[in-house]
Amino acid sequence: MSVDTAEGWVESGSTSQLGDARGDGATSLVVEGVTLYGEDGTCILRDIRFAAAAASVTLLIGPTGSGKSSLLDVMGGLRAPSQGRVTVDGVAMWRGNKPEVAALRRIGMGFQFPEQQLFARTVRAEFAYSLRPLRLTKAQVEARMLAALADVGLSADLLEMPPLLLSGGQRRRVALATTLAADPAWLLLDEPTAGLDPEGVRLVRDIVRRRRDAGAGVVIATHDWDTFAPLADQVVWLERGQVRFAGPLDAWLRRLVSEGEGGDALGEPTGVSVWRMLHARGITLPLIPLDPTTLPAAVLQTGRNVGEAWSDTSAPASGTTPEGAEKTAAGARDQHTMAGTVQRGLATLDPRAKWGGYFLLCAGMVIQYRWLGLAAATVTAGAFVWAAGVPWARLWRVSKGLLVFMAAMALLAGVRLSLGTAHPVGFTAAAAVDAARRLYPVWLLVTCGLALPATTSTMMLKRGLEAGLAPLRRLRIPVDAFSLAAALVLRFIPVIMQELTRFTRIARARGKSPSNRLRPRNLPALVLPLLLSVLELGDTLAVAMEARGYARIGQRRTQAIVLRWTRQDSLAVGAALAMFAVLLALRVWAPV
Repeated sequence: MSVDTAEGWVESGSTSQLGDARGDGATSLVVEGVTLYGEDGTCILRDIRFAAAAASVTLLIGPTGSGKSSLLDVMGGLRAPSQGRVTVDGVAMWRGNKPEVAALRRIGMGFQFPEQQLFARTVRAEFAYSLRPLRLTKAQVEARMLAALADVGLSADLLEMPPLLLSGGQRRRVALATTLAADPAWLLLDEPTAGLDPEGVRLVRDIVRRRRDAGAGVVIATHDWDTFAPLADQVVWLERGQVRFAGPLDAWLRRLVSEGEGGDALGEPTGVSVWRMLHARGITLPLIPLDPTTLPAAVLQTGRNVGEAWSDTSAPASGTTPEGAEKTAAGARDQHTMAGTVQRGLATLDPRAKWGGYFLLCAGMVIQYRWLGLAAATVTAGAFVWAAGVPWARLWRVSKGLLVFMAAMALLAGVRLSLGTAHPVGFTAAAAVDAARRLYPVWLLVTCGLALPATTSTMMLKRGLEAGLAPLRRLRIPVDAFSLAAALVLRFIPVIMQELTRFTRIARARGKSPSNRLRPRNLPALVLPLLLSVLELGDTLAVAMEARGYARIGQRRTQAIVLRWTRQDSLAVGAALAMFAVLLALRVWAPV
């Protein structure tokens, strides 16, 4: 029986029925009322509820941005839910904001493009890193390495090879093997077939089948219907962070065929498409099996001549009914409405106004030394960040490292060496405070600089800086080079932080770290992949710039962006100028 709700459609009783069919509650992965909020307060996941049973395959499906990867992070112990809980074989995954080690060790996670996570000197060392949390004997480690390599079709001869010298396909297989070697009770895979050739896709499908047949539970976030639908036991459909459907595969297929909902947005298995075409010509088949290799035999069992049926042009064509078309159009309109964002604050300003205001405020902040001026600079930076609409927690995560570094430099400035005396090492607090007062404004302007690209695209920042500095071209100053460099730096910092977050997640998952922070011993698994990723991004950027005509600075180019200065921009720059005057006055006249 199915139930329609305001939030979506859920197969009534499907969770408990599937769990009872596969095993008791102690051998299931249960998501109960999981809600997750982002740093800016937006709701990423809302009241997610379903259960996956051992020896089963669960597909997480939904449009890009629906919350599939975030849900896997919560299930895998990488991100604490704001509300709700996750239970792994009877053990709560989360205790407050920290994952439970016993639950972590039952989870194996596979990320998109896993070949990028390799870092060790040899393939053997990669296995050693992933297996270290299990505290196995040398004989057990050796046996698991060999079995995992065989499972992914690789030879043991690769164990002493540097993983970075292997081919792309071999690296991905090695990365997958390091996850399988831990023999997880639950395998969570995020788009495991992305970027794979047909042979690689077949390999992943066979591994999923073998893991399921061996009693493991597999949860896959995917858009690859054709590969995994024949293996699936249940489907969880996410849309905008909510469950639209959760239930057995056959119930999902019945809904897909009868109502057509979800097929346009998510795609559908080839088997379902073939079923539609045959059914429209009078050949009725069961929805399962879906595997295209079994469809011919199923057609033959009907006794119908497919050629004659196909030549019947009077048969109704399969496709979207007028009602379905109306639903699709309504959904498209709804998605278009949701995609639009309401711009506020700095986001509405001309980029020239943003650059001008930013330089004025930075000039006012960086000259501060007295306590009253530093307080005013702090308030100014806070107002700038607030106007940008960037969550403070996000900026703090990026800038706190710089603040700690500056604090260390200030403490070092207070150290005094007096060789040949009774006290050769001393500390002068006044010198340390003096250094801190000079470094603190630099941290403020860097923090404001991190907030600036959150309100403006890189191209807009570059265009605004070029337009603002255009008069300097008469002095033969390379304005194009300067503006491009500034825009790329501001853009590259968020990209690097995204990569840092991605590889931190991977290192934590592989190291089974019970803390939200990486332990020092896990840093090598982060540093090298991050460095290689940044170098690859830089190489791609260099090729793209050369292809778009940036091989020679000063070359004339057409501009696709038209800037318009408004009264609001004048008011914003005027406010920044007034604040600069206040800060300048505080620097000159405020008491020390």
